[in-house]
Amino acid sequence: MARSSQVLNLAYQLGQAAVERDWDGVARVDGEIAAALPRMVAQGAWTANEAKALATLRETHRIVLEQCEREAADLDARMVSLCAHKDGWIAYAMDDENDAEGRA
Repeated sequence: MARSSQVLNLAYQLGQAAVERDWDGVARVDGEIAAALPRMVAQGAWTANEAKALATLRETHRIVLEQCEREAADLDARMVSLCAHKDGWIAYAMDDENDAEGRA
């Protein structure tokens, strides 16, 4: 497979995993990119089409990285909120458990 096709395929896989919010898939493809690029660079100079494909991969990677950072910040905020309201969640769960026992 030509380098431009390989690079575009990696960009597509990375973008698709991000669209599906498949974070394990994003990590897997990111690892594939990290392994493939040095081999590709070792093949010599890049043609104009290959350089264009590489620019597409860079842009896709930048967009996915930003999405991952937003998702991580959102998750962190949710975890902080859950921890801040932990006592309420525990009381709610205990009350619900007591209601269930009362109906048994």
